[in-house]
Amino acid sequence: MNSKSYNKVLALLEEGISLKELCGKRYKRGDIAEIISKIRLNGYEIDYVFEDGTLCLKTSLVKKSPYKEVMTFDVSSERFSIAVVSDTHIKTEEKYNFDDIWTMYKTFRNLGVSHVFHLGDVLDQEIFDYKDNTNESRMLIFNNILLEVDNLIKNYPFYKNINTYYIKGNHDNRLLNRYGIDLVEEIMDKRLDFVPLGSSRGGKALVKVNDMSIALDHPFYMTKNRLYEYDKDVVNFYEGENIDIILRGHLHIQKSYFYNGMLIFYAAPFIKTSYCLPSFYVFNFDTSKGNVSSVSIASYFVLNDKTYKVGDFIYDTCKDYENVSEKEGNKYLVK
Repeated sequence: MNSKSYNKVLALLEEGISLKELCGKRYKRGDIAEIISKIRLNGYEIDYVFEDGTLCLKTSLVKKSPYKEVMTFDVSSERFSIAVVSDTHIKTEEKYNFDDIWTMYKTFRNLGVSHVFHLGDVLDQEIFDYKDNTNESRMLIFNNILLEVDNLIKNYPFYKNINTYYIKGNHDNRLLNRYGIDLVEEIMDKRLDFVPLGSSRGGKALVKVNDMSIALDHPFYMTKNRLYEYDKDVVNFYEGENIDIILRGHLHIQKSYFYNGMLIFYAAPFIKTSYCLPSFYVFNFDTSKGNVSSVSIASYFVLNDKTYKVGDFIYDTCKDYENVSEKEGNKYLVK
């Protein structure tokens, strides 16, 4: 059956037509079975069976999600490390320099870090803005987006043993909301080392290292005087889950405090600004006793193709942080 028939049948199934009705439209049983097989190969959760000579759906037509909602690491070694980066804001209009990002990933390779977590805003929203709402303007922006994604695919660092797991930030999400382009769909087949976490809505995901639960968070709208409200949102979102750490991007600040016993850690952006240099972090989990007994957090920045380590923090899971105030937070963390 040709692609035109395939697309027509797919559209009818998405509209909710039953297979019995579909057969009534003079499609042959064998042709429909062939089409459904192709639909499954294209990522749809669909199953079918012949009953009394009639083709019947066993499940509804649902697109499989490419996202991992929970990333679980069952660690048997004494130590386990991950890297954290946020807000890279890549854009072609400024001829974005990937050298700093390559320097960062070379550091990951040298430290033996295989798992990198990106807290959102991979791309920058300025490429999605247009001065007017004409078709010409929108088409120009649409083409810029495709160039931007292609730029990311070709130039973002790749090492055989390093995977980058990411949630979408508010800048990334505008691709989908405004232009119907899903960053994940565009790059997932071309960069298998880029693994989307959370959901198509973006903004949140859960990572588990043995007994420790870590929430990744990138609020789409946020102000500095309402931080605790967003902490509550994360707790409510993962109701029933005992969250130990919240890792958050978006605000372009490095900040840490405790909220109801949880460590709240804001990652500085990986961009050069008037108040910071491209920054990233390495989290080392002590799993020598099976469960995570402590986490050391190393802070780094990149300057002139070199990486500099600027600080260490220790999060001791055996301590009670329930009543630690925000002002006292850093005192409990400084190594």
